[in-house]
Amino acid sequence: LTMTMALAAPRHVFGLVSDVTNNLWYLDEQTIVYPSGSNCVLYNIDQRSQRFIPGTEKSAGMTAMAVSPNRRYIAIAEKTDKAIVSIYDLHSLRKRKVLHSTECQSTEYISLAFSPDSKYLIAQGGKPDWTILYWTWEKAKVMAFTKASNQQNSPIYQVSFNPQDNTQICVVGHGIFKLFRYSENALKQFAFQKAEATRHYLCQAWVSEERMLVGTDNGKVLLFDGGELKTEFNILQPTASKGSASQLSVVPSSATVAEVSSNQGFSSGTAVRSVCVSSKGFSCSAGLGTVHMYEKTEEKELYKKSSREVKIPLDQQSTDPAAALNQAITCLALSPSEETLVASTNSNQLYSLTLSTADLGKQ
Repeated sequence: LTMTMALAAPRHVFGLVSDVTNNLWYLDEQTIVYPSGSNCVLYNIDQRSQRFIPGTEKSAGMTAMAVSPNRRYIAIAEKTDKAIVSIYDLHSLRKRKVLHSTECQSTEYISLAFSPDSKYLIAQGGKPDWTILYWTWEKAKVMAFTKASNQQNSPIYQVSFNPQDNTQICVVGHGIFKLFRYSENALKQFAFQKAEATRHYLCQAWVSEERMLVGTDNGKVLLFDGGELKTEFNILQPTASKGSASQLSVVPSSATVAEVSSNQGFSSGTAVRSVCVSSKGFSCSAGLGTVHMYEKTEEKELYKKSSREVKIPLDQQSTDPAAALNQAITCLALSPSEETLVASTNSNQLYSLTLSTADLGKQ
């Protein structure tokens, strides 16, 4: 008589890991992907079903994620005795490649991005050396690498590819805004823009081949064109016309904003942690529990603040319903049809927003 061993397999994983860079992505109109525990979860919003990509054995956890523009692959950075990036096929969920390099002294990669044609990957190493690597990932070959930080060795927060150019990348960090170009097996800085040394440049999103938006710790979104600063948007400044915002706003004006600080030396009460670009404008998270909307305009500023301001709802199941309002939204992702925006918070929560009604609902 032979006995068969029944293996337990996860059916549903609860929760979200909030300190993974870019921890929320859309795969298609129904499916989002995010980290939960040691797994990466593919969650079908309509069917409420999950599929899983398990973490690497002996890993100390995920640190960054990126989905390729063709939505076929996902890159997951994990912290081990050496920094590694695993790339999975999103259809079969099979592991395609594992990337690691002795050029990176850090035990973690803190930000990842795929090139517009999905063939290259940039991986930003963490402290002590802040080395950025440019890979041909299918060959597991490092094409170029360089130190991305400044003379003070300040932290980097996020890296990205120009959406139209495989050779151009952008790096933002504490007092750091840098553009690099890949050429002849080297990453060379160009379009030198003087960054404010004390400013935390936290997040970035490309609008076009030349223009990009960068969020800062003091409640501003900066518009750069060709590497030059063109416009500043003061996100936390109240709009002149309240419009529909007053009906959607559930935060009392006495909300304690300034008292919340992050462990990175800037205030969560003013920080713009995520910028998400659409064909109609951009959305960003600034302050606590709030998504701010900007619409495209023909004027020289290019964008104007919408009268809509969307806030996290009170948590009626909690003993302190207003505590939900003190969450910082750390990542925003837009569905392919641009009908739904999802948000993750530093309290490990997921919220969705139907843009036609602009009402945040908890997932």
